[in-house]
Amino acid sequence: LSMQQMTIAKNSLLAHMEKSGWPHKHVLALATFFLQLENHDKQQELEGNTILLIYQAHVRCEWNAALKAPSRDATFNIGVINDALLESISMEYWNVHRAEGVLGSVPPPYTQLTQANQYFPL
Repeated sequence: LSMQQMTIAKNSLLAHMEKSGWPHKHVLALATFFLQLENHDKQQELEGNTILLIYQAHVRCEWNAALKAPSRDATFNIGVINDALLESISMEYWNVHRAEGVLGSVPPPYTQLTQANQYFPL
């Protein structure tokens, strides 16, 4: 999803949560979460929206799992952005892209040998 698609989808999600009887405090916490993401400074950074979307997916899954847990000890306030986790996700995202860039700049194995075989068959 793009950030715009997430924004559109979250409006529907929140409305359906209300209709299906989710506790108001959970709906409000999730609405706050989305508002925090939509207004986060990370959006101004290169690939910031992508990183925020990855963070959103990760944290929302963790939050839902915590709500389903028999013990509510693991529940957290999803409306508060975990800056350390966001930075960790950002670093991981850029490390993967740097590695892909390096791997993309190296020719596949045996390319030079294959080219040489065109002129000097074995």
